[in-house]
Amino acid sequence: MGFLREIKQAVSGHGHDCTCDSCMEEHHHDHHGFDTVMVWRLVAAAVLFIGGEVAEGTLPTVSLILFIAAILCAGYDLFISAVANIFQRKLFDETLLMSIVAVAACIIGEASEGASVVILFQLGELFQGYAVAKVRHNIEGLMENRSPEASAVLADVRSDKGQKGRTEEFITHFSRVYTPVILGVALIVAIVSPLALDVTVAEGVHRALVMLVIACPCAIVISVPLTYFAGIGGATRQGILFKSTCAMDDVARTQAVVFDKSGALEGEGLRVVSVKSDKMDAGVLLRIASHACAYSSSIYAEGIKASYQGVIYIELIQSFQQQEEGFGITVEVDGVRIVLGLLDFMRDHGVDPETDALPEEDCVYLAVDGQYAGRILLGSVAKADVCGAVTVLSWSKGREIAMITDDSRTASEKFARQVGIDEFYPDCNSSDKVALVKEIQNRQVKKGTLMFVGDADTDGDCIRQADVGVSLNGADSDAAIQAADVVIMDNSPSKVVTAMEAARHTRSIVWQNIVFALAFKVVILVLDMFGFCPLWLAVFADVGVALLAVLNSLRAFLIKDTVLPESK
Repeated sequence: MGFLREIKQAVSGHGHDCTCDSCMEEHHHDHHGFDTVMVWRLVAAAVLFIGGEVAEGTLPTVSLILFIAAILCAGYDLFISAVANIFQRKLFDETLLMSIVAVAACIIGEASEGASVVILFQLGELFQGYAVAKVRHNIEGLMENRSPEASAVLADVRSDKGQKGRTEEFITHFSRVYTPVILGVALIVAIVSPLALDVTVAEGVHRALVMLVIACPCAIVISVPLTYFAGIGGATRQGILFKSTCAMDDVARTQAVVFDKSGALEGEGLRVVSVKSDKMDAGVLLRIASHACAYSSSIYAEGIKASYQGVIYIELIQSFQQQEEGFGITVEVDGVRIVLGLLDFMRDHGVDPETDALPEEDCVYLAVDGQYAGRILLGSVAKADVCGAVTVLSWSKGREIAMITDDSRTASEKFARQVGIDEFYPDCNSSDKVALVKEIQNRQVKKGTLMFVGDADTDGDCIRQADVGVSLNGADSDAAIQAADVVIMDNSPSKVVTAMEAARHTRSIVWQNIVFALAFKVVILVLDMFGFCPLWLAVFADVGVALLAVLNSLRAFLIKDTVLPESK
């Protein structure tokens, strides 16, 4: 059986971890492609099936033997699994249904159709196994050089930690009711049809078999988790790791996004926010300060130099000295003495600057030949893709976007305005942040889910509290992989948008498969009621539709990175 169980176990959370060493005897696949043993089994079964068709007219006994051989060659593991499930009281498993159909078909003289049932069913599993292997390969590739974490993630997806999404839960409950009901109806049809209608016993059993085949909800039960698994695999190619199908469902329903400023939005270092001088042009002051900082690697100096667009002439700089504690520089630039630094440093050097900046702001002052010349206000710099990501997120009507930070109100307001976020919460310690996440959750409980985006190393409590915890920079953080529901491997907030689009794309394909499969089954049931449905058509209604659904599911792999609008 192999992959049918694996795909359901892998995503639904009822299986074991499939490591190559421990499962090779069962699967015989290389985690990058098709199950080679199953391929050869199906080839052999197809040859036997063709031989049976050729011999059917002239050598009926030989034909029957060939058809039975084809059934056993392709599906011996189906029968083993069916018997095992009976002892485990799993009476409505698809393996049992398929086994009953194959055996009953041989008994009523339709061995060829029994063989086609098994071959088509196993062919469907072969493609499903390929899709699962491809997803596994994507996850392992994403976690390259971190095999313990890769194994942990794969285990999470397969274990009870990899919780089912709401759609999967619906399908599980639906199957538990749907399959036994159809099984009971099929039994009634087999018994009542020969008694109440002008049909033979064989025809009554045939109609019952058609119902049994239709009763197997393979197209839905397989394609739904497979679509989620394919969506997870497609997202990994963009550097986004969903750790469960439940996480993907919740991301698709996100109605509030809360960013931690330092963990999600803030770039490295500082940048100049404003320059103020009554003595010279602001550009001239910034040029002088940049030359004064030429030999400094302080965060303040780097911020000033990064904001200056001109050339720094090293040959003009002499007598450079820098204070080790805090930030302060004395230097001569083209023979002119420059003093540059924080407030205390300037006062220690006999300069009394204008202190219009607030005490908590990062403000650097500059003096030329002992005279105060002006000040440079620095602030946090946003990551390059933040503004575009916030813009796209705000397009969804009614979605709440907020920022929380431990920075002051003034600094927070400037940064929030810079990135386009209207709702922000300053002066927050760790417990304040968790309380705010709970508060926003309560406001959104009937509308959708709350996503928190931050750094698992510093925002672990908020990530665990949120409906969906997203951690950036997961490639460098074991904590991110362990704590978050969604791990973005790089440091790009725009991947939050990509994750949402991937989740919505996946859910859309899930419901396409559900509607298509149910509609087709209804049509086949109606045809069967009037005796117009051969067994092969019923097989196609189940396995054929499952194959089509599988192919449609693979579209979930096709996830592209989000194209953000240009920042104004």
